[in-house]
Amino acid sequence: VDDTKEALGAAVARALEETEEEEEYLFDFGDVECEKKADNIRFNTQFALAKKCEISTKTVIHLSSDVVKWLRQADTKYREFFVRRIQQLQNGDRSRILAKRLIGSESTIFETYLEQKSGHRILWQMETKLSILIWYVAKHKNVSRLMRLIDDSESRSARQRVEASSMLEFNARTQDGHNESQTTNRILLNPRGNVPLKVYEVQPDSIAEILEASWSPQLYLSAEEKSIVEASGTILLLGRSGTGKTVCICNRMDLDRQRNRHIQSFTQLFIARSQRLARYVSETVGRHDRCVFTTFGELLRRLEVELPNLDSCRATFLPSQKMTFSRFKKGLYSGAMKQNSKEYIDPMIAWTNIRTFIKGSVEALANTDQILDKTGFMQLGKKRCRLDHEGRLKVYDIFVRYQKVLADLDLWDDNDR
Repeated sequence: VDDTKEALGAAVARALEETEEEEEYLFDFGDVECEKKADNIRFNTQFALAKKCEISTKTVIHLSSDVVKWLRQADTKYREFFVRRIQQLQNGDRSRILAKRLIGSESTIFETYLEQKSGHRILWQMETKLSILIWYVAKHKNVSRLMRLIDDSESRSARQRVEASSMLEFNARTQDGHNESQTTNRILLNPRGNVPLKVYEVQPDSIAEILEASWSPQLYLSAEEKSIVEASGTILLLGRSGTGKTVCICNRMDLDRQRNRHIQSFTQLFIARSQRLARYVSETVGRHDRCVFTTFGELLRRLEVELPNLDSCRATFLPSQKMTFSRFKKGLYSGAMKQNSKEYIDPMIAWTNIRTFIKGSVEALANTDQILDKTGFMQLGKKRCRLDHEGRLKVYDIFVRYQKVLADLDLWDDNDR
């Protein structure tokens, strides 16, 4: 019984400590002098930490995609709490519930109590003297885990690629104040993936707009993204998914509209493989009378209807007669084409080389039949076509059979359109 009482007493004590941690420390200590001193020490410590990150009314607020998602799903009451806390930070309020430094984090992370009952916290960092980044709005029980994610993101983001300016031959030219390029080009990484963090920007005078149902924040561009958007001429932007290509395209389209708004002949055309992406860009940039958002397949269909028919091209392209990779693999790699045979080559390699070089290269389009002959395929440079001599022979033999299958079954592929 004594052991049970002792265990229960310890559990109650821990519960009281947790409850005390959840409170906003707005209660009165009364006339006890020692408790007043403890309160002053705690408040002064928090104020000194927060004083280092003072925010002015000109402060720009950067929101992560997680915060924007939370705001769109939250009800009006919680959005009002969020706006009020941000405005309090801008006004210089540095009470413990607004700027509590998280203990145990490798980087400087502050948490702000959204409000007392729900236990939600706003996790944020100072970027510059005039901007803060809000990473998350989450429940108190998730703060430790999210803090570690932020630290991990900061650590990975600090390992930036080596700039040309750091090379020995450029050192002499970059000693006069050019070291700031590493800071301006630094890109934060998403805590949940190895892709850039999508950040939205809210200007100081537009924070109250978050409460509006039609609120749509503006994407924030890094220095490198701005240089791409503002560059003149034609730009080829390459990168894997999640690296910010679509963000740059949307901002470039919007910039071109502003630059050419007085030109009557100005038009824009956005083409994507998927209808979903075309619709997303259309909603982001905004529809315009002289702008068309479409898919590659739809564009081809429109061209086939509007352009005159050529005798060398087939008139119809039925989807049921399209040669796909699965049909290619099943039709040409069954039966005699075994994996252990001498003439075998990986079907994806054969499919890619046929579409890219034999039927899709510039040399192929220059020929009357729009096919690159065997001699031309064998003479392609090693940097352009990585296949060796034997591999190219195998691919071209497969291509000959491939063309026969297309003719016999009246099929077509993307290169025929």
